[in-house]
Formats: sequence, C-alpha cells, structure tokens
Amino acid sequence: MILVGKLNLQSKLVIGKILKKFVQKG
Repeated sequence: MILVGKLNLQSKLVIGKILKKFVQKG
C-alpha cells in the first residue's frame, strides 16, 4: 500500500510538471 501511495504521488508530480509546460507554451 505504501509503495502504491508513493507511485501515485510521483505520477501526480510528473503530470503537474507536464501540465505546467503545456500552460507555459499555451
């Protein structure tokens, strides 16, 4: 369960960075 939580946090951070890049380009 702990590993899954860490993976979820990492995935959210990665998605956030990608969204920020798209926003900056837009």
